[in-house]
Amino acid sequence: MAIASCTPSTLLDTFKCLKCLSATELKAVIVIALAENLGLTVAEVLENSACFNCLSKKQLLQSTTAVAADSFLSRYASVDEIREVIKCLLCAPSGKLDAALTYEICAYMNQVQ
Repeated sequence: MAIASCTPSTLLDTFKCLKCLSATELKAVIVIALAENLGLTVAEVLENSACFNCLSKKQLLQSTTAVAADSFLSRYASVDEIREVIKCLLCAPSGKLDAALTYEICAYMNQVQ
């Protein structure tokens, strides 16, 4: 099911029961949903992801960035070039970046479904 529009009100109203879940429970929902999309069991996902348990939060974000931004990153030869491209977002508060990511994930998922 694709979400009709990627707005906060639409996303929060679509599955109202989600507001009753904790942050950990919400992550568990995402893990199970993505496992199903990949045709994997939760046990398989946990086994396949076990090597990530030793990573710090920064390393987990670095790993996720490598996957999510692969084609973007491959266009630049150095960290300085990447910093030049992203400099306009570096002043944005973390919450603003989180909001942008939520919108982009929604828009992307609507595209692929």
